[in-house]
Amino acid sequence: MTTLAQRIMETPMAPYTALLRGMTREQKRIVVTFINESMNEPAHNDKPYEVTPVSQTIKKWKGCASFTEKELENDARLKAIIDK
Repeated sequence: MTTLAQRIMETPMAPYTALLRGMTREQKRIVVTFINESMNEPAHNDKPYEVTPVSQTIKKWKGCASFTEKELENDARLKAIIDK
């Protein structure tokens, strides 16, 4: 088994390694197909946030909070709201 494959023990799948070892080749092929197809789906945090228009009541609070560039880089939702 490759070093990369052995790193499964560092993932949430670690408790299932014994189960995986007991599976048939066909069952493993099904699991691998599922994992491969799931990697083609956009990740939840890859989707852009839709920001609804900001009401005048909320706009009066603009400028009352400040965020560092790092905070904005790490939070796509916050950045989308601030950029509106």
